Amino acid sequence: MTQSALAKALKIDQQSISRWEHGKHHPSIETIVEIAGILHTTSDYLLGRTGDPKPLSEDERRLLAWLRGLKRKPTAEDLLRFFDRQYMPKRRQPRAFGE
Repeated sequence: MTQSALAKALKIDQQSISRWEHGKHHPSIETIVEIAGILHTTSDYLLGRTGDPKPLSEDERRLLAWLRGLKRKPTAEDLLRFFDRQYMPKRRQPRAFGE
């Protein structure tokens, strides 16, 4: 993406971006978050805190949290149960006659 295109997306002048690139000024935290959204990445990636430019999806975060909470290596059956709980619709209990 060019400086001009980013400046237009941020509704600022191109000179501001040039000053950031040359280390004369720094964007605000809010602007960094906005840039990350425009570039479909994370602010951590832009700030050099991670080498992975792709943010985790909500599903990936849930799976990672579940895996970190395990006290042992998951089996295939564990994984199937996890995905069933996450993505299969809850089964409804049959109604009693007359309800």
